[in-house]
Amino acid sequence: MHIENRLLVMDAPFCGSRCYLRFDKYTHGDGVRMELRDVDDHYPVATCTVNVPSADLSPNEVFIKDYSENEGVLDYLVSEGVVDDRVEADMMSGQVIITAHRLTNEVLKYIEPLKLIL
Repeated sequence: MHIENRLLVMDAPFCGSRCYLRFDKYTHGDGVRMELRDVDDHYPVATCTVNVPSADLSPNEVFIKDYSENEGVLDYLVSEGVVDDRVEADMMSGQVIITAHRLTNEVLKYIEPLKLIL
């Protein structure tokens, strides 16, 4: 991943699209929301995270949505250096197990000015 026009652009394509990561906060709870968007048309490609307001995660951990249409997103985010591969926590969400992963220092440096992590 690298910064291009103030966007955190991924080096490899995901689902055939050249993507950047868009960061936001969930409205319920204070979790970090990550979404892959197409660099050219800014269209959403994949929502990378799951909001679990009741979970006791540290501010730099996120639950990754690695099931259904997002299968493979965890491996992609790990290979791009967005999250660590070590599982910090896991829990059932509906019929699937979701895992929490720590954001890498490179990502934290990028999003810190956005005031998403206090």
